[in-house]
Amino acid sequence: MVEAISPRSQKIVEWYERRLAPVAFVIGFIFDSITFTRVDFLFDHVILIGHLLIAASGIVLVNAYAQGRLREEFMARFVLFYPLAIQFSFGALFSGFTVLFVRSGSFAGSWLFLVFLALILVGNEFFRERYKRFIFHIGIYFVALFSYAIIAIPVLLRDIGPWIFVLSGIASILAIAFLAAILAFVAPAIIRENRFRLMGAIGGVYLLFNLFYFTNIIPPIPLVLKHLEIYHSLERLDNGKYRLEYEDAPWYRPWSGTDPIFRWVRGTKAIAFSAVFAPADINTKIVHRWLYYDEAAGAWVERNIIGFTMKGGRDTGYRGYSEKEAITPGKWRVEVRTERGELLGRTTFEVIETTAPPKLEVREL
Repeated sequence: MVEAISPRSQKIVEWYERRLAPVAFVIGFIFDSITFTRVDFLFDHVILIGHLLIAASGIVLVNAYAQGRLREEFMARFVLFYPLAIQFSFGALFSGFTVLFVRSGSFAGSWLFLVFLALILVGNEFFRERYKRFIFHIGIYFVALFSYAIIAIPVLLRDIGPWIFVLSGIASILAIAFLAAILAFVAPAIIRENRFRLMGAIGGVYLLFNLFYFTNIIPPIPLVLKHLEIYHSLERLDNGKYRLEYEDAPWYRPWSGTDPIFRWVRGTKAIAFSAVFAPADINTKIVHRWLYYDEAAGAWVERNIIGFTMKGGRDTGYRGYSEKEAITPGKWRVEVRTERGELLGRTTFEVIETTAPPKLEVREL
């Protein structure tokens, strides 16, 4: 006979849900923000894979118990904690994914996907009862699998592009199929009853991710824009660094590396200097897209696209630049994009013509 769940266990779970879970959520997100620094670090992947395994184990145990496969006294005592284990790992996973994807792309270009991940992350704290429902946790788990594959496959194969994304999708489907096979063994009735909804949930997530990717909504991970500023002059030094002259940002813009007002003297040029990180052995094309704001049309108008091939492996990012000689007063914007058009980041500045050369500072990068 199965022993009933003890009042003590029930109280522990209720205390966790009311008191500890919100605190753990905040601490976990801060921890992930500090520890998840590069997509090619082994430690980050060990953590993510570990949580994927914990979540999968929790899903199997919840459904095995529901089918009467784990009715031993020992397992019954901990049945309330299985959904909490799933919730904990999903929280850690989507916290890590959010941190990594935010660092990879521009919010302006990827806000929909980032909001999608953030909603899952925050919703993870409010839908505890749903972690006992089969289709819900399978659907969320497939989102986690696909998100991780998008990060891991490019790093593993040292390449990026549409075919890498397709491989990520295939790997995710194979992984969720393996989990479904295990569930079919331990909880066959649940699989039979939910097979069409299961395929619908997986298919829906798969189509959504493809829509996000091929409309450039998913950030271009594993690429990360480390630096993008506008400079007045550039010189390559013998030590391999660049000597850059710029106007210092005003005191009330401590987050900005240069002044958003570009004081231009006729005969000079503006230089967009960027640094983009990619894991070692990943080579890809990056473009600088120069745009001018047409006041009459009320729209940004493309003026130039300048591309160059970057090489991965440099911790502070591969440095590249583009020059704009035929510049005119007004609002300008430089976007850093992949060859496919995925937005890594942008900077906006205003050109003001002046006759006196501005005061310039110097930095080496």
